[in-house]
Amino acid sequence: DKNGLDITNPAQQSDVVGCIKYTPKENASVIIDTALLEFNNWAVESVETRAQILERVADALEENGPEL
Repeated sequence: DKNGLDITNPAQQSDVVGCIKYTPKENASVIIDTALLEFNNWAVESVETRAQILERVADALEENGPEL
C-alpha cells in the first residue's frame, strides 16, 4: 500500500498485526525535533517518576492487552 507498510506476524506471515504510516519528508525534522525534546524531558525525570510511569503503562497494557 502506498500509504504505509503492513507489519506481519513473523510466525504467520498472512497475519497483519499493524501498519507503519509513511510521512512526507518535510515532516521529518519536526518529528525528529519532537522526539529529541521528549527524550530530554524524560531524561530529567527522577528514576522514581519514570518507574511509576512505566508501571502505569504496564498495568494498562495488561488490562487492555486483548483489545490491543
